[in-house]
Amino acid sequence: MDLISWIVTGALVGGIFNILVPQQISVGFLGAMGAGALGGVVVSFICSIFGVLPELAFSGLGVGTAVVGSVIAQLVVLAYRKAAHV
Repeated sequence: MDLISWIVTGALVGGIFNILVPQQISVGFLGAMGAGALGGVVVSFICSIFGVLPELAFSGLGVGTAVVGSVIAQLVVLAYRKAAHV
């Protein structure tokens, strides 16, 4: 598994996403990186369980699924912050 690449990719996407989001609904830089890393790992792990990703090997598809998972996690956090008016 390329777990480290999933974590790094998710954290980087979370950090970039935090820069693009307005400060009123931002969760902070570390929060965005943590949520991005978590989302990237979860989606990539689910894809590897279903056989979409190769096991024990670095792949561009794995990085792509980490990016998608990170963006999904960021959107979920933003939706929660917007709905809760926090």
